[in-house]
Amino acid sequence: MEAIDKALSFIIEKGIYMYKILLVDDDVEIYHLIEDYNKKNKHGYQIDHLLSSKKLMDYLTNNVVDVILMDWKLKKENGLEIIKDLKSKEAFAHIPMILLTSKNDLQDQIQGLDGGADDYITKPVALKFLYSKMNAFLRKENKEKNTTANMRQKFLFDEDNLTVEYLGQVHQLTNKAFIILKTLVDSPLKVHSQEELNELTSGKGVFVSKRSVDTFITIIRNKIGKDCITSIRKRGYKLNEKYLQDDSAQKTEQAQATDLVKG
Repeated sequence: MEAIDKALSFIIEKGIYMYKILLVDDDVEIYHLIEDYNKKNKHGYQIDHLLSSKKLMDYLTNNVVDVILMDWKLKKENGLEIIKDLKSKEAFAHIPMILLTSKNDLQDQIQGLDGGADDYITKPVALKFLYSKMNAFLRKENKEKNTTANMRQKFLFDEDNLTVEYLGQVHQLTNKAFIILKTLVDSPLKVHSQEELNELTSGKGVFVSKRSVDTFITIIRNKIGKDCITSIRKRGYKLNEKYLQDDSAQKTEQAQATDLVKG
């Protein structure tokens, strides 16, 4: 873990990318403590601070935020309710949100996590522990970004002709199969529910057969490879990450898929 954290710091130090942390807390002293620790230990994060949620939406609309630190008990506001609201919005739901609070009972922690917070830290905040938590989220985020970039290099989509080029071969897809595959490639580590994929391909509130998505998944598997998409029981579908990282396995599966179609 230490080596990874040093690598993150090196990347930031060289100006490749600066992680942005947003603190929403009416206690200015906490901000200064977090910022001083950040500078002293050369984490290189950009720490921004808001005293309330008044300007929060404007800030999030105009900035890319990697982690949000949210005080539970703000003046006249409930930080957990703010997190719930943010998590209900697709544009912000992916941001890791850590709840800061003086509440330390087990039931409070359960309430905070069940309410939408990704993690929970009690006050007074142990800064080394806080940064370890943030680094864990950033390592995960970095993995997701690298995996997504890798997948987007392997799949070249042509939206005008509904084709995808994969391992040097161009495959023609139906409109709905195209939408599903592109959705899976754009979020390769996410499990997409059948309901979500139905809505993307048929429209919100439109009733379709539960087997409709299965049909398009089969079309994609026959084109790309039978193991390229993993079915997660009672949850949905995602790209098979292991398969997609092994080019030799992909080519073998693709050849089998081609033979299946020819047969």
